[in-house]
Amino acid sequence: MKHLLLIPAFAVLVACGGGGSGSDTSVSSSSGNGQSAPPASTPPPASTPPPTTTPEPVEEPEETGDIISDEKFDFIGKNNLTLSLDNNADASRVYLNVCNNFSTVNGVVQVDYTTCQLRTTLPAGAAEYQLTIGGDVERLVAQVWVVEAGAVPKNYYWSAANDGADWSIEVN
Repeated sequence: MKHLLLIPAFAVLVACGGGGSGSDTSVSSSSGNGQSAPPASTPPPASTPPPTTTPEPVEEPEETGDIISDEKFDFIGKNNLTLSLDNNADASRVYLNVCNNFSTVNGVVQVDYTTCQLRTTLPAGAAEYQLTIGGDVERLVAQVWVVEAGAVPKNYYWSAANDGADWSIEVN
């Protein structure tokens, strides 16, 4: 009778797959077309890098006539300016700033000191400076600072249209 009991137990084990043996089993499903899904451990297909393309060369102008610009632009890049100073101030130290970006607000000259073409200490007597300024600079301000308590700068103005290539300043 012992054998009779073992036969149905053996049949149940065979029908259920024999129990788990600890190894991984994969379940595959079929979509009805006869193909099964690839196993999960399949590496992805190797990717190929996209083809490299070289940029088309940009044609550089070969002659001035090939350059396109605004009609007002005259291609003059710089001007030379001679600044002659006569320092007759009684102070021992006098400073000079020559700048091109400035404005007057409520009678006070406001200067953008990052646009200065010249910043220097003036010697006593005469001095001359050669400045090269951009062709777009139409006016300059020279601020002369005497180093003493309560001093305010004296402002001198230059205009390309009125003064040309020479500028003379007398500091008293």
